[in-house]
Amino acid sequence: MQADSAQQQGLYRPEFDHDACGIGALADINGERHHQILDDALSILVNLEHRGGTGLEKNTGDGAGILFQVPHHFFRKEAQKCGQILPAEGDYGVAMLFFPQDDKGVEDARRVFEEGCAEAGVPLLFWREVPVDPHDLGETARACMPTILQAFLGRPDDTPACDAFERRLYVCRRTIEKKADAEFALCDKIFYVCSMSSRTIVYKGMLVATQMRRFFIDLNDAAVKTAVALVHSRYSTNTTPSWERAHPNRFIIHNGEINTLKGNVNWIRAREPNLYSPVLQHDLERVMPIINREGSDSAILDNVLEFLVMNGRPLTRAASMLLPEPWDHNDSLSEERRAYDAYQSMLMEPWDGPAAIAFTDGRTLGAALDRNGLRPARYYVTRDGRFMLASEVGTIEVRPENILTSGCLGPGQMLEVDFARGRVIYNDELRARYAKEKPYRDWIAEETLTVDALDKPVAPTPAEDTEVLFLNVGKVLTTCTNACPFHALLISNLLAVCAEKNLLLSQRILHTAPKGIRARLLSYFSACVQRTGRYSFDIPYNRQQLADYLSVDRSAMCSELSRMQREGLLSYHKNHFSVHEALE
Repeated sequence: MQADSAQQQGLYRPEFDHDACGIGALADINGERHHQILDDALSILVNLEHRGGTGLEKNTGDGAGILFQVPHHFFRKEAQKCGQILPAEGDYGVAMLFFPQDDKGVEDARRVFEEGCAEAGVPLLFWREVPVDPHDLGETARACMPTILQAFLGRPDDTPACDAFERRLYVCRRTIEKKADAEFALCDKIFYVCSMSSRTIVYKGMLVATQMRRFFIDLNDAAVKTAVALVHSRYSTNTTPSWERAHPNRFIIHNGEINTLKGNVNWIRAREPNLYSPVLQHDLERVMPIINREGSDSAILDNVLEFLVMNGRPLTRAASMLLPEPWDHNDSLSEERRAYDAYQSMLMEPWDGPAAIAFTDGRTLGAALDRNGLRPARYYVTRDGRFMLASEVGTIEVRPENILTSGCLGPGQMLEVDFARGRVIYNDELRARYAKEKPYRDWIAEETLTVDALDKPVAPTPAEDTEVLFLNVGKVLTTCTNACPFHALLISNLLAVCAEKNLLLSQRILHTAPKGIRARLLSYFSACVQRTGRYSFDIPYNRQQLADYLSVDRSAMCSELSRMQREGLLSYHKNHFSVHEALE
């Protein structure tokens, strides 16, 4: 009895003690690929089994999976079995697909996928059926088990390798997904793209952690080598288990919840009509909407992170926008760090958890904890060049003498494993580097308006005795019987006002007709040069008013102005602009 009472002291109550999702990340810091990395990652997953959930059937899990680098040598061997020859590594992508169970559904799904690839201009090389062993699955998991296929996609001739190819695959996937959503034959049937990349691939399902090796036969082949792997054992919280809701997502694994989700989603949807992307350009419409509303909170967070990365932001920097550090009342941060965080807060509201995430694009590994700091993220760096992070210690055996350093992420902290440099970059160095990339303090000073700076409303008080006159509209519109000069002057003034308003509206239509932000700015500045007869002029708008006038997003417009200034087209300070060359 004494032991029981001791356990219940303070705020702790044993009846409220539940496991959360288990996450694990493992990497070779130098980027060297081994099958051992994959094997050890699966061992971490097994040791996190207690953090995953099951139904009444112990062999039907809430979800388990692994994300790792595309194993080129393995797929080259498998392609030969299919009578195919793969292009060089990086010149092809692999789509991991969940298709309907029935043959007709698979046929329809393949047709939609092929049509989407053709529309996006991405050549489909061949199909591969993923070998699986479902004998160990519970009845529930087996009843809804999808057909699992891989599609191999070639790099188009007009698309460079690396980032441009990844972006092309992203646009292609969103084209396919939207076609599938509109396909009547696939209504109420599973059609899910686990991953579609030239760098990474996801194996996952409605599994228990211990079933991964037995179910996915590919994972046991020694030719499957990787330098990084993310694993996840799911404990369903706000969504019911399903094959497609298992983790990893396409970039992240997540332990926790996003408790600001509704507000985050609403803000993203509100911004979508005004978004502009100098990277995606005309493909931006193809990838909209950004968020899949049927996904879990983790999947939605992954959607937004992926969108930011595909628009040109480095992976870790994009994650820092979503999960910022606690900066606004933190006097220990440098002015540069605070300016960076303040500027990012104007572009993206925080996605608050509790949330611990790890993420990879196949070239780097990162991890972050939200500013509440209520989820564990413990890590080791070993002397033999390995990095490992998990929800708890003891997920894999590490000899004490082999540990170079260890620690855990604090609230709002993050780290990055840079394979190219062969080192781990910790929070302060990482965020300080981002803070120094751009003149964020200058941008905030030039582009923000505080409440104190606003003109206070002034009551209209006449300086002298004043008489207010009201016009009779009927008499204005009716022709005067007498040759009244005042009537004619009144009509003339009204017509002049209407004409001026019409002219201003026509000019605005002219400026907003171009689709791109730069084109709209160039049109407006050209008109200012013509109107003033000078290449230096003041505009009657602040940044927000100018963005509203041109019907563009303010942050995107400010970014474009900065690029135009760097390119030497113009310079500006607040509302004074100088054009450096003729604008066309």
